[in-house]
Amino acid sequence: MSIILPDEIIPAISDLTANNILLYGDYGIGKSGLLASTGYLIANPESENKIRQYPCLPVQLKNWQDHKDFTLALSTVEKGKYKGIGLDSLNISYDHCLTWVMANIKFNGLKLSHPSENPTTAYPRITMEFINWLREITYLGYHVIATAHSNIAEVKSPSGYSFNSYIPSFTGGSPTSSYAGVLKVFSVIGFMTMEEVEKPPTATKLGKQVVDVRADGSRIGGSEVRVIHFNQSKHWLANNKHMGFPDKIVLTNDWKEDWEILRGSWGKDSHTQVGEVIKTEGLQKEEEE
Repeated sequence: MSIILPDEIIPAISDLTANNILLYGDYGIGKSGLLASTGYLIANPESENKIRQYPCLPVQLKNWQDHKDFTLALSTVEKGKYKGIGLDSLNISYDHCLTWVMANIKFNGLKLSHPSENPTTAYPRITMEFINWLREITYLGYHVIATAHSNIAEVKSPSGYSFNSYIPSFTGGSPTSSYAGVLKVFSVIGFMTMEEVEKPPTATKLGKQVVDVRADGSRIGGSEVRVIHFNQSKHWLANNKHMGFPDKIVLTNDWKEDWEILRGSWGKDSHTQVGEVIKTEGLQKEEEE
């Protein structure tokens, strides 16, 4: 008998690196810079190799066979050699997968130039190939952070009201599609965007500039900043199953700080704040006394 029942309570795993993360947003918004700031090994399938502008650990994946070889190479090195794995971006990796399947797989004895020629069998085959590769990466035991492009989908409410929502840009919408398969791999999904964020109100308490820690605010002086939303909204898809991140994280203009901001935000409350936090409760009591 191979099943061994536990004799005592096993502590919950609440560490950030126990949760694989997917970050999606518009092209050029800074997703690659965030990955570069992690110090992780980065798989880069982009043809223009934009990751080269950052000091990082890049591996150029020029085709789908490179993706397969990348997984194999990782499985043969000493476990824990790298801090984690960055995948930038999954949409380009999916395109490599599609190209490989079209070139190497026959459908009813025929080669296809595009999956739309036989969508009922070609797209599921591409999805299987792509999701299997993605899961193999996660099985290696490294923390995985991936990026993806965003797409706008029109959504209709039960009352008939239409609105636009940002979603990760993957094929399909059924439970067996690439879109659904990717989302199942990641327990934390964040939407990165530019947003107008005002600084929270401040006041001088005992000669110090005090910020209300309950108020959202910017970490930088400009009015438009990069933010990552982790709370679900009708205007974007997000997922924060373990509630480890705040609802919204405000980033700086310096990509080198991105990962430290995310790490420092894990386990905090549901708001963002400006600069150094000074607790107002104690200061208020001192004044009253």
